Amino acid sequence: MPQLSPSSGLLIMLTIIMTIFVFSMSFSMMNNLKLKIF
Repeated sequence: MPQLSPSSGLLIMLTIIMTIFVFSMSFSMMNNLKLKIF
């Protein structure tokens, strides 16, 4: 297995954190829309 450099590992961590952040933001926005509709 090839060794990952620290910078690529940091990039992967940032990508995962951004994905989780976007998912939580969209989830809260959908909850707000549901509250406004009903």
